[in-house]
Amino acid sequence: MQNLAGHPNATALCAVELQAANIRIVALDEPYGEPRSLVAGQVGAFTFRRAWVYWIVDGEMSEAHARAINTAVRHPTDRDSKYSGAECTWGDVIRVDGFSGGTEVTGPVDSWHIDTDDGLAFFAAKLVEFGYAT
Repeated sequence: MQNLAGHPNATALCAVELQAANIRIVALDEPYGEPRSLVAGQVGAFTFRRAWVYWIVDGEMSEAHARAINTAVRHPTDRDSKYSGAECTWGDVIRVDGFSGGTEVTGPVDSWHIDTDDGLAFFAAKLVEFGYAT
């Protein structure tokens, strides 16, 4: 993801990323975070707000669903893989509680940092699949 901290078109770029991930765009009353974006995302009770190079997601998810996302196998591209062509899990780019490199799920989860566009789309699709989108 592009660094949007201080970017003059941050709001428009955030809207494009949300739209591409099929996440409803919500107008904010005042700018948020490093990008100073005037939009956020919403899927059910989950909110999506852009930070400098990742999305911050807040909303409570069951341990079973969080674990399913965290451990699902992802086939990364060469540019974002630790090891070219290696398999990794979605937990590497959808970071529980924002921990670098991901972490184990040890109960319900209410916060994530999402580092890639495909991770954002995967997470949003899982919210719909798991019934969190209302």
